[in-house]
Amino acid sequence: MTTPSQYRAHADKYSELVKGTDKPDEIREFKRLEHTFNELAENEDWMVNNSNKTVHSEEATNTVPLAEGEGPTRTLTEEEGM
Repeated sequence: MTTPSQYRAHADKYSELVKGTDKPDEIREFKRLEHTFNELAENEDWMVNNSNKTVHSEEATNTVPLAEGEGPTRTLTEEEGM
């Protein structure tokens, strides 16, 4: 699992790459990647600080499989608004 500090290191790397180019496409891409890695670091921080507020797989009790025709692949009938 990647740590927040590892994500921040990646973000810092892209921040430095922004400074080393004058090509608009590269600047946009490096800034996007910097932003993405900073968000990943923030998400990991949140997960560490709030792990007691999340549902863990071993705590899941309702794992009944869907019956045939149920779920996201079921086709709507005309009455349902097809």
